[in-house]
Amino acid sequence: MLFGNYTHNLDDKGRLLLPSKLLTKLSRNLYLLKGFDGCLSVYLENTFEEYVKQISSKSYLEKDSRDLVRIALSSVTELTIDGSNRIQIPSDVLKKYGIGKRVVVIGVIDHLEIWDESKWNAYQEEKESSFEAISEALGK
Repeated sequence: MLFGNYTHNLDDKGRLLLPSKLLTKLSRNLYLLKGFDGCLSVYLENTFEEYVKQISSKSYLEKDSRDLVRIALSSVTELTIDGSNRIQIPSDVLKKYGIGKRVVVIGVIDHLEIWDESKWNAYQEEKESSFEAISEALGK
């Protein structure tokens, strides 16, 4: 299970040093793809396979299903953790999704999310105030 949040800087080549607390839970090969709400999602091999099974279980005859599969899977970049425990995020991906030099990595159960720090702070500030109401609504 992945959880917590970690603030890091990307180096000039777009490499991210992975948090040491998460390294023991990660596989060497990872899958980077478009996430929700402006972040990037990073899946381990087994959780990526589960994600693909989940989205591919929807009927490809339905437009929303096709759109989801096309957008999600066309955004996938395979990554490998290097000998210095870093992943390199391609510069075009960083630019496309507005990820700057300072990032927040958060664990969200079965995958990681990489957020631009300012986007994460704005998201968190907006959602913190409604945390109880969201929890209550989902509990019904």
